[in-house]
Amino acid sequence: MAGQQAAGRAGPDAGRLAALTGRERDAYAAAHPRSRQAFADSGASLLGGVPMTWMAEWAGGFPLHLYLLNRGILITPFHNMALMCPDTAADVDAHTEVFAAAAAELAA
Repeated sequence: MAGQQAAGRAGPDAGRLAALTGRERDAYAAAHPRSRQAFADSGASLLGGVPMTWMAEWAGGFPLHLYLLNRGILITPFHNMALMCPDTAADVDAHTEVFAAAAAELAA
């Protein structure tokens, strides 16, 4: 069943996940201060500070989205999908490599 751990397998370390998420948020905010300010200002004109109200319900603040972005991979989070528009096979390979590194880091 979704959300349940396999027998004999430990679940994710919540403290480690929180630390990794915080690290990625901080790195993105430091690299993109204008984006941070735009997000802060958006609450005045957008319901919940987002263009579509379901966006305010995204879990975890997009740690994977930020992890990839901090490493030069741009994806568009959309519901339960991650959309990307690669120009070349090398773009796909780069995405796959960075995604694998994220998964390995989270699993460590």
